[in-house]
Amino acid sequence: MKTHAVLLVALVWGLSAVSSHAQAPSEHDALNFLVGAWKTVSTDTQDVATPGDLTFEWMMEGHWLKCTFVGHRADGRLWEAYALFRYQAEAAHYKMYLFYPGDAPLEYEGQWLDETTLRFEGDMPNGVIGIDYQKQADGTVYQENWVRPPGGTQQVSLKTTYEAAP
Repeated sequence: MKTHAVLLVALVWGLSAVSSHAQAPSEHDALNFLVGAWKTVSTDTQDVATPGDLTFEWMMEGHWLKCTFVGHRADGRLWEAYALFRYQAEAAHYKMYLFYPGDAPLEYEGQWLDETTLRFEGDMPNGVIGIDYQKQADGTVYQENWVRPPGGTQQVSLKTTYEAAP
């Protein structure tokens, strides 16, 4: 019985050490500019603007950042997406899993391009897709979704502005 108790304490201590070591607080803190409730306006390639509601919140004791988006497309159809973000210290990059209804999750890797722009990229059969999150000096956020076909140049497919929700 004493052996089991010692093993259990060692296991719990080991798991807590691994858990706290795997989290990278400063890299996670860098995502705090996204945290909160936002009103968004997304503009597509035809300059059609559609509003939405977006929320970023920490979950699982700060190990994951959860994003929930709900809006309506220009034709009135529901438009929703969900994402999970985290920093992977062992790989030295961010990871994002993006979920749309009815599709398999998209997986992105992210890096800071500079002090204000966080870029996520994902490989697709028809090239690379990406999302850039840009911190603005006034506390708002500007987002660009883009595609880069094989051998082609990057083309913006959606521009979104975030304003703090009242």
